[in-house]
Amino acid sequence: MRRLLVNSGRYSLVDVSGADAPDVTAHSLHKCDGCDAAIARKLGADQSFVGIVSRITRTDYAVTFKLRDTRTGAPIAVEQTDLCIGANYSWNRGAAWLIKNRVLEK
Repeated sequence: MRRLLVNSGRYSLVDVSGADAPDVTAHSLHKCDGCDAAIARKLGADQSFVGIVSRITRTDYAVTFKLRDTRTGAPIAVEQTDLCIGANYSWNRGAAWLIKNRVLEK
């Protein structure tokens, strides 16, 4: 995913190793109601990007990507795709499809 975003020429990545907000260390960005935008802004980013994997059934999952403007916290895009997990490569293929066909298509 990172490589796809950078290779598109539309995005560059910021170093997130210094992120130490409680929601980061607790791995709860998916449920912090947009706190990722302020955290990303503090790290020097213009946009935040959060990926969420939700289990639907034993073999079915939903992958959601949320992009926010770090100045306002407003959502830029919320994109989702469903995955039927039969092999380890399904995650990469599903995430790559979502980046190529939803995030970068805009």
